[in-house]
Amino acid sequence: MSRLRTATALLAAPLLLVALAACGEDEGDGADGASETTESPTGAAASCEEVWGGEKLPDPYEGCTEDGTVVAAVTQECSSGQVIVTYDDRYYAVPGGPVNDVGSLAESKQYHKALRQCTA
Repeated sequence: MSRLRTATALLAAPLLLVALAACGEDEGDGADGASETTESPTGAAASCEEVWGGEKLPDPYEGCTEDGTVVAAVTQECSSGQVIVTYDDRYYAVPGGPVNDVGSLAESKQYHKALRQCTA
């Protein structure tokens, strides 16, 4: 990675975290075209209810357990190198950042704005 691109990524990461921490719904068109990847969790011991019901997503986050079954982290990699993690089609967060319960990821203007900023 070039020095300019590295510097840009380092400067963009805090801005993304601030944007994802926003509480209110923002206007947006809802189209994101983002693809998701699933990572295999290792040592995921906390229940999904406990993790996603908390204030902040653990960092690192590799997954959680639901009814004794491991649920892998579903992530969207950002152009800055940061990732957005989603769960249960209603929660999203960046590792170490606030958990956002938006009711429906598909319908959330807040979530789609975060995705657009992530992949810009």
